[in-house]
Amino acid sequence: MSVIDEVLEKNAPYAESFANGDLPGAPGLGLAVVACLDARLDTHRLLGIEEGDAHVIRNAGGVIADDASGNPSPASRPAPSSLASMTCAASSTDARRGC
Repeated sequence: MSVIDEVLEKNAPYAESFANGDLPGAPGLGLAVVACLDARLDTHRLLGIEEGDAHVIRNAGGVIADDASGNPSPASRPAPSSLASMTCAASSTDARRGC
């Protein structure tokens, strides 16, 4: 069985019991989180947030580029969309992993 088949099989009980379909598409806390790709990070647990609280976007290094200069800036700043009012960055502290 492939990894994709395994995760799809594991998804079935979650999908069948999913009870948050009534949550709005916009994040309840008005928050977008840009997080590192480090698979060890559980962003919801790390920030103490629940499903529906925030949009979570993962990228290399968990950085947010400044639109004016293109320089990465892992800091809190206004969100890039109307769905969230604030963006924060979350990244690993393990420099060997590149995050």
